[in-house]
Amino acid sequence: RFIHSLDDAIERAGEALGQQQQRVLASQQHWRQRQQQLSSYDTLASRRADRDRQQEARQERRQSDEMTNNAHARGRLRDSRQD
Repeated sequence: RFIHSLDDAIERAGEALGQQQQRVLASQQHWRQRQQQLSSYDTLASRRADRDRQQEARQERRQSDEMTNNAHARGRLRDSRQD
């Protein structure tokens, strides 16, 4: 009878261990999914930042080109007045 109760306790402990292992596996899978989602968000944020930097650089180039063209036009206007 004592041996039988020990066997039952071992069986219950094995079942509990199996359930805990299933919970651990489910938690690991959930964690991996969240990590993948976080990585996706990081990638999107990085792409957005790159796109914003490129747009800002383009705008600065346009402004620089415009100032250069205006300065060149003023120089031509001044030269034509001196003639």
